[in-house]
Amino acid sequence: MTSLRTISVRHLLPLLLLALASIYLASPAVAADPQRGDRGADRGRPIVLAKSEMSLDAAVAMVRERFGGKVISASTTSRGGKKVHVIKVLSDEGRVRTVRVDAQTGRIQ
Repeated sequence: MTSLRTISVRHLLPLLLLALASIYLASPAVAADPQRGDRGADRGRPIVLAKSEMSLDAAVAMVRERFGGKVISASTTSRGGKKVHVIKVLSDEGRVRTVRVDAQTGRIQ
């Protein structure tokens, strides 16, 4: 009787490990492994990334640092479906310069 029980446990152990491994690999945290570039269960659906855009204050600080002078106005508008920060700077020589900053990328246009 003892040997029959030992054989059963010996046969069940690999099956139990296989079942646990299958459950682990099917879990969403493992199925979607970003290091493998795999989207797991989301395969076929577009990935939506969090929007991160430059604030108007950050754009003004960047323009002030790059061009110097005095910022005389700053606003955010839409241009071609994209948000653009429009910043007017008065240079030390008395010239007004209009600088446009893409709010999504932070690039000066």
